[in-house]
Amino acid sequence: MFLPLFTRYLRSQIGRVALLSLGSFALAATSQATVLAYDTFDSYTSGSSLSGLDGGYGWESSWSTNVTTDVSSSSSISFNNGSIVRGGGNSLVISSQSSSSAITRSMASDSSTYTGSTYYTSFIFQVNYGTGTSTTVTNVGYQEGSSFFGVGVDNGTTSSVTSLPQGGMNGARAFARVNASGVTDNVDQNQIKYNNTYFMVVEHVWSGTTNSYSSVNVYLYDEANTISGQVVSYDGTASETSIEQLAMRVFYIGGGDRNGEAYTNDVDLIFDDFLFADSFESATGAIPEPSTYAALAGLAVLGIAVLRRKRRG
Repeated sequence: MFLPLFTRYLRSQIGRVALLSLGSFALAATSQATVLAYDTFDSYTSGSSLSGLDGGYGWESSWSTNVTTDVSSSSSISFNNGSIVRGGGNSLVISSQSSSSAITRSMASDSSTYTGSTYYTSFIFQVNYGTGTSTTVTNVGYQEGSSFFGVGVDNGTTSSVTSLPQGGMNGARAFARVNASGVTDNVDQNQIKYNNTYFMVVEHVWSGTTNSYSSVNVYLYDEANTISGQVVSYDGTASETSIEQLAMRVFYIGGGDRNGEAYTNDVDLIFDDFLFADSFESATGAIPEPSTYAALAGLAVLGIAVLRRKRRG
């Protein structure tokens, strides 16, 4: 009689320990999960405009656009340099410019969510020349084949997108800017090519001195590892004090008017795998599946329930 009772007791304790261990593991994993938001565009129907779409993970709103966009499977891009793997499936094509924010999406509903720490935005991109035959990206200007984009963050209320802490490409040269001032890298060292895919990380650096995001570091990678690592940085004046949305600027795309001067070109920009994270490792690492977060959250809830029942007992 004693042995069966003892065996039953032992099994119950082993089960409880296992559940507690799983719950503790899940709580630790969810607290350390540093991919905060991402969108691979793969949940959307190819041929859709980006405006109003709300797929991905970790966002507070749907996408808003002021440019011509197309979620496309036929323009799919991918990147693999041996350590960073991104893309495939749908990509985002931008084929016109905007004097305001080209695309935006909120990541937080208030200013207390993302502030006081350094954050990272990463993505892959390609400058597509269409019918052009040149391979070297033209430095930005009013001419065929030029292009410009900047990816930044703000508190959701900034009226001028030029003031955002941002990084991007000015023709063939990477740049970093804060409050409409900044620097551009050396074109001889970091010259990108048309129709090639690159991976970029924009580091939004928190300053404890100004209590704002006043510095930006930009990292650029190609698949051959001839471009690999930080290419430009800028330490500016006090800027955003919190991060609530992602915002992009785009100029010299598809023809138009810039500062009163008309231009025409056959260039569009292709992007994929936008990701927002609180560590460089997560910004450059694999993009987790949504099911991973759901499983960890479920284990965390289970662990909490077991802990509460144990305390009551």
